[in-house]
Amino acid sequence: MMDELWKDIPYYTSWYQVSSLGRIRSLMRKNRWGYIQKIRILRPFPNQKGYLRIDLRKNGQRDCRQVHRLVLETFVGLCPDGMECRHLDGNPQNNKLDNLQWTTASENQRDRVRHGTSNMGLTYNRGESQGGHKLTEEQVLEIRELYKISLSSGKRIYSQRKLASIFGVQQTAIKDVVNRKTWKHI
Repeated sequence: MMDELWKDIPYYTSWYQVSSLGRIRSLMRKNRWGYIQKIRILRPFPNQKGYLRIDLRKNGQRDCRQVHRLVLETFVGLCPDGMECRHLDGNPQNNKLDNLQWTTASENQRDRVRHGTSNMGLTYNRGESQGGHKLTEEQVLEIRELYKISLSSGKRIYSQRKLASIFGVQQTAIKDVVNRKTWKHI
């Protein structure tokens, strides 16, 4: 296990520190009413993609920052041009120093594909492993089966509109499924 090291966050020296385990703390100081605030560990909050963020305040100004970037900027240095932060294990909430590094966007995307967290569509993650799916593979197969023409009557059993209502998706999603624009791999 890694020992926890604390360092002042650049631009927030004597206000905030970040640890090598990805924790942020507010340092002891007087608040605007003259009361002493004790050192305390701050609670980050996740953004829509699951990355932890923290509100830092200095001289009345609020700055919302990503925890992983604060860890790297403090312990490694500012982000080099053309680079971004990489979570080696693919977990956006693991902000330990030994899990982070600066890397290129293409290397970071290869990591997302390897970890199954890519949102690049059918080229990489498909079907249920693609983040925004609304249907399961089983439902897609059922939709295609229900949409087939009845051999006895020569008419469709279910319309695209009716299937959309049954499965709780837009009619265009059904159209793309039956025409194999989406879910091509099954």
